[in-house]
Amino acid sequence: DEMKEVKEEHIKVMEFVKQTTQYYQGGAFEDKQPLQLFVIVNNFVGMVDQACIDIARSLQQRKANTNGGGGGSSASPSLLPTPDVLRTRVTFPRLPDNFLKARYPLF
Repeated sequence: DEMKEVKEEHIKVMEFVKQTTQYYQGGAFEDKQPLQLFVIVNNFVGMVDQACIDIARSLQQRKANTNGGGGGSSASPSLLPTPDVLRTRVTFPRLPDNFLKARYPLF
């Protein structure tokens, strides 16, 4: 009985994934990797996180330079990037031609 419920829930989740992928990727669900959209979102969030870290680091360096920035200052451990931030940068795949047309007919 519990297995039946799990299977039904799995079907519902995969249908939701299919609808989400079709909405954002223009029918790319037929690919062998239906969860690719979530990988793309994860990569995007990682890039946004890295940009925020870079901006914060830049602001801290400016603040340190304007507050008297004299002798040999070294980077504090809190400013050093963590290993997960040092991962390779990811570029987004080419968006399909119908990406904007579905939502914005003027493009």
